[in-house]
Amino acid sequence: MQAIGLVCYIVCPPIPECISRKLAFHPPPKGYSYVLRCTDHSGNCIETTKIKKAIKYASVKVKPKKLFSFCSPSMERIETTILKTQRNSLIVSVWVKNRIHLTTKNRREKNLVLIFSQPNSSDLGCYVQPMGMNLRWLSDVLDMDVYAYDYTGYGISSGRATEKNMYSDIQAVYGHVLKTRGPNVKIALLGYSIGTVPTSFMAATHPTNLAGVVLVAPLTSGLRLFCNKPEQTTPCCLDRFKSYERAADIEVPVLICHGGKDNVIPIAHGLQLQQRLKRAVEPVIVEDADHLSIFSGRYLSVFHRIRDFLHRETDI
Repeated sequence: MQAIGLVCYIVCPPIPECISRKLAFHPPPKGYSYVLRCTDHSGNCIETTKIKKAIKYASVKVKPKKLFSFCSPSMERIETTILKTQRNSLIVSVWVKNRIHLTTKNRREKNLVLIFSQPNSSDLGCYVQPMGMNLRWLSDVLDMDVYAYDYTGYGISSGRATEKNMYSDIQAVYGHVLKTRGPNVKIALLGYSIGTVPTSFMAATHPTNLAGVVLVAPLTSGLRLFCNKPEQTTPCCLDRFKSYERAADIEVPVLICHGGKDNVIPIAHGLQLQQRLKRAVEPVIVEDADHLSIFSGRYLSVFHRIRDFLHRETDI
């Protein structure tokens, strides 16, 4: 009965967009990991989980909740922006400033920035916690400013999570970075798990100033993952999250990182994408890593390789 119920949940209604939403998106409850702290022109502050209310204030900041009893999160070097997408979602985005670049005079290094697209069951508040891999640590270990965002329907962002909204979300962030950083900015994209889908989508559109791409634990497509057929080359009209089809359109260098013990998105998906890409570099395969540990900070060699790739092998 449990299996029958699961099948009914997934396929009813039998619309591909509904199926993909149910399978792929599992956001934490709104307000679980952070609220928005808003300040008006008079200095009055409120805290809210309603983004349409927050956007009316002069200043907005992510205020993370303390998810671990023994350590409080910090928002030092992190600025918050609310962005409106082409599909009329309001999404929360953060800019994490690299601590070295705050004082350095090397403009070339400061002009390389990263846009990070997260997995399907976390939000921004989860990535500012002091335990494990967090955005400030990522900025410092990669030696660059990092931009991150909540998908539509995640965190405090408005609307419902869908594949189309996900693509519109990353386009809004990319446009924001281009607008605020100027014409000399070089942008790298890093996606992890489901985050590799909008990352691949964005890269395949050949956006201005794109320098390189990192895909951590990527999937070839939703249907290939669901049917355990990553080697399938023939596209299907019912498929979603079609990174395999888009991979051939990516024209910048791409680094794939995958764990040998990944049971969520098996390594075969990463290897299939590797063969499909035009400018793939040697992949990072960590035999003992699973889907979570590959990007947890446990394997520092992964992050050191990503840093070297971004600074030495991309189109900067």
